[in-house]
Formats: sequence, structure tokens, C-alpha cells
Amino acid sequence: MPTNNANTTFDIDLTTPYISLLTNYTHEDRAAKGLRKRGPNATPEPPIHFTALELVRDHRLLLLTGPAGSGKTTFARRIVQILEGGGEYVGCVVRNEAGDVREETWDDAGVQPYYLPVPSLPGLKEVTEETVPRLLASAGRRERSTALIVLDAVEKAGPEARGYLEGLLDLIEHREDARLLILCETDAYTAWSQPLAVTRHALLPLLETQRRAAVGQLMKVEPAEVKLGLGMAAGNPALFGLALRGGDVGDVAEEVLDKWLAAVAGSSDEAERLAAEAFEAIKDDAANNAEGKSSKESAYSSSLLLGSSSVARQLLAARHLTRLSSDIAVALFAQAPARWEPVLRSQLHRLKDSPEAHKLVQELTSGTELNAQRGALLVSDLPIGSSAVHRDRIADLALQIIEQGQLPTPYRVKAGRVLSSLHDPRDLQRLASVPTGTVLMGSNTHPNSQPIHEVFVESFRIGVYPVVNRDYLTFIRATDRDWRSPHSSAPDKRNHPATDLTWHDANAYCEWLASRWHAHGQINHRERVRLPTEAEWERAARGDLQETPASSPTYPWGTPWQHSASNTEEAGLNAPCTAGLFPTHASPYGCLDTTGQVWEWCSTLWGEEMGTPSFRYP
Repeated sequence: MPTNNANTTFDIDLTTPYISLLTNYTHEDRAAKGLRKRGPNATPEPPIHFTALELVRDHRLLLLTGPAGSGKTTFARRIVQILEGGGEYVGCVVRNEAGDVREETWDDAGVQPYYLPVPSLPGLKEVTEETVPRLLASAGRRERSTALIVLDAVEKAGPEARGYLEGLLDLIEHREDARLLILCETDAYTAWSQPLAVTRHALLPLLETQRRAAVGQLMKVEPAEVKLGLGMAAGNPALFGLALRGGDVGDVAEEVLDKWLAAVAGSSDEAERLAAEAFEAIKDDAANNAEGKSSKESAYSSSLLLGSSSVARQLLAARHLTRLSSDIAVALFAQAPARWEPVLRSQLHRLKDSPEAHKLVQELTSGTELNAQRGALLVSDLPIGSSAVHRDRIADLALQIIEQGQLPTPYRVKAGRVLSSLHDPRDLQRLASVPTGTVLMGSNTHPNSQPIHEVFVESFRIGVYPVVNRDYLTFIRATDRDWRSPHSSAPDKRNHPATDLTWHDANAYCEWLASRWHAHGQINHRERVRLPTEAEWERAARGDLQETPASSPTYPWGTPWQHSASNTEEAGLNAPCTAGLFPTHASPYGCLDTTGQVWEWCSTLWGEEMGTPSFRYP
């Protein structure tokens, strides 16, 4: 039996035992869509995360994203195995680092799985236009009532994949005998111009608790005695496997790769040959995709590369790229940003603080506007990105991304976090003026919103942005008030809306802010700061865009609903983001984030239960 230390190397089958994948969707999210109730001074409970299997069980149309090596393909094969084995499964899964355990179940024997890996854009076209329609047409000949279409490795189809997937959704959406699971790498999904109109969640890294239990079971030792595969990089399932095979703790992906390579390559020359082969294969794959040709895994002459994960290939390609000119790296990134971003990120990790690294960063953050913006995001979370030489340029580009709103939502989300860490220069307490007018309150969509009636509203001013963490934290520190938000002082969330505060907290903040603004002459002595009434909030959100009894709901931009207009379920973020990330969908008075994002407190009386108001209209 091998000993458990950082120098041990051994070969294992990481699918036995299988480690259930957790997602960023929690029981709390489902219970009240993010609205939390807790007693005074109560500590927030650890989140209970849903597993990927449970989301497939509970959602007929689902997109799961994760980085290369996050276990998507293994999960796809796992769910096929469960369904082909009769559709009955019960297991116990740790849901957080606190060790909370819940059952994971599947009890539907009527689902027939069809696993369809996507080889390329032409391959996706064939799958969506020929294979799936043919499978659905044979529904009458199936033994089971429902077909589950599993599309794996959609990232191989490139940014044009979204158009074909929309066509597939149109085909499946209204069929009760069909379900769809799409699996895609995060970097590829990020590059899509618009989100797909489907429930989307992200796979989480493996918990340390999960890894300790798995290694302990494999090596027949107590979890507390485990030393391998516990580092941050080894949270990625594929890198976890490489760390165990290479005998590494798993702190840094490049070190994990190098130790694994030393264990399997046999010589330094063979290691470099494998790195060069991985680089050329990724380059050819990107070129084929751009030309609409099929990719060929047979391009790998080595069985070691053919059987390796995509994250291992990316790390190998980066190892080779460090030997080449920075001009080559910049050109490749400009041609296919999503394909080369993880490779260049690893390359910069290897180059560290060298002159070559600084030259590459400078070139990545220059050039055309959108390429420079993408380059800034690529380097922003690396040590070299926070150096004094580059931080101002990166901050300027991050601000451009937010204010222009041209890049897809995931890019803007990251830009917001980057800007928060480097200092967000926007005036996030800026006020918008709302003129006198009437608001048509209520709707026919829910009994709590009836009857529909008009309310006259005097002119007032309201914040353009929701109150953010950095401003609310200033109040907390000045008043020594309790605030149990898990993100209250996180550097990358200073410009996120302040949450986990009560109605009384919100009123206290308004009173404190009024005294502060009076002292600084920002408002006159007759003005006061308070929470808006519900009618005032409605008017600030949609102005004179009125809803009629027969119309659909009216939003800040009018009608109809737009999936990419705000931080709602359709965006798939499942968390608050930087305030003001959707500038093109502001209200008529310039207010931002008035749909989605977070719940807002108003002064209008409601009651103790969210679903049942104690004080009804009008």
C-alpha cells in the first residue's frame, strides 16, 4: 500500500468512488429566491448546495457550466449510467465545508438518456438538426416515456453554438416527452453574445471535505490523515486526479501538471514533445473551428494526450507557449479569446514577474478596444495584474467594460469585481430626479397585486444605484451597528449591493446618511433621506411606461421581457453583481438595477410574510 505523502505516485480510477458535483444553486435560493429571514444577532447558516444530478432531476431544460476539467463529461456518463441502470438511485452527499449531509436521489425510471458529445460546429449542426429530431420522432418506439438529450462539450462548437442551441430549444421546449441537458466550459459560455433562454447554473470545485473522504477511501486511511490533493487547484476534479497521480498537494495547477508529467513522460525531451503536441493540437482545433471544419482528436499521436483531460492539454500548451514569442500568444488570443484564455493565463503563471510577462501583459491590454478589454480581464486576477505597472490600465479597461456594456454579461461581472478590488471611481451615491406624476399600481398577475389603481406621486430624488457594500460598511463602522453579511468587507464586492440587513437597519442608514449629507452641504436642511414608498419606487423604475389591465408587465425598458437586461434567473449568475452592470437597460430616469439583482426595502407597509401581505392594496 502506498504511503500518504507528497512524493507518492500511484494510478487510480477516480470514478470509483464517484464524487458528486455540487452547484452554485442552494436550498436557500429555491426557498424564497434569495429573501432571507433570521432573528436578531443570528449567524447566517452555511448554504446547502444542490448537486448537479438534482438540478437535472428538477429542471427539464438545463445548462451546466464549469471550467475545463470540472467533471462535466464524467457527470454526463454518470447520469446515463444511473438511468440505464433503472433510474433508481439514493446516495448521501456532503453539501458544504461545514459537513452538512443530505440525500441525493433519482427515482424516475421513465427517462431514456441519449449521450451526444459535440465534436465541432458542424457536429453540433448535425446533432441539433438531424440526430435529435430523429430521436424525438422515434418516441413512440421507446420503452420509456421521456427522452433526456445530453449535449456534452458544447464549447468545441465555438461561439456560434448558441444559434444551433436556440433552434434545439425551440424543438424541445414544448414537448413534455423530452428533456435537455447542455454541458459547456465556462470560458466558451462567457463568449456567447447573449445568454441562452434556459436555466443555467455553474459547477463548484470539489470541497476539501469531499477530497479527504475520497482519498481516505481509496488509500484506506482516515480523512484527517490525507495530505494529497487538498490545495486550491485540486478543487478541479481533473487536477485532483493529476495531483494524486503525481503525488502533489495541489496548490498550483502548473506544479500539479509538471509533477504528473515527470511521473508519466519518462524524460524531459518526451515531456516537451507532449507539450508541443498539445499546443499544436489546440491551435489546429481553433483554426478548424473558425473555418467550420470538424476537429479531430486523432491529431494526438500520444495515447497519453488522447486520454487526458482538456485542462491538462491547456496546461501543456501553456508550458510550450512560454518558449515562444509573446506576439504569437497575443495573435492566438485575438483570433479565439475563449479558446486561448486559459492557456495564456497558465503561461503568465509560469512567466511570473519576468520581463517577458510584463511585455505580454502590455500587448494584451493594447490593440483594439474589445481585445484590450478581454486582455485586461485575463490578467486581472494574476499577481502581475495587480502590479503598479499595469493596475491603472486594467482599472480603466474594467470601467470601460462596465459603462459600455458591450461584452457579454459574465465578462462584465468579472470586470465589476476587478474594479471593486482596484477602486471603483464611480459616484455610487449619485441621485436621479423623478418628476411629479401618476403610477398605475398593481397588476392582474397575482392576487397580492390587486386591485389595479392609480397613485399620484410628488417629485423626489432617488439613488441611481442600490446602496453598495462600501457605503453601508462606512455606516456600520461609524455606528458600531451589527451586520452579519458574509460579503461585507470582501475587496471584490465593495461595489455590490449591500444585503443581509433588516428594514430597521435600512431606516437607520437613511437617518445616518441624512446627517452626513447635511453636514457636507450635499442636501439642504429641509430635505431628508428615507426609504421610498412602493409607488415612488415603481415610478423611479418605469416612469410613464404604464401597464394596462390587459398588458403584460412593463419593465424599465418597456416591453417585452429581455433575458439579457438584468441580473435575474435567466442570467444564471445566482448571486448579486456589481451595481450598474446593465447600463443599456436603465429606467427612464437613469436608475439602474431596478429589475433583478437584489430585494429592495420600501417604507410602504407589507407585513411579516413575503407571500401574504398584511396591508393590501389600495
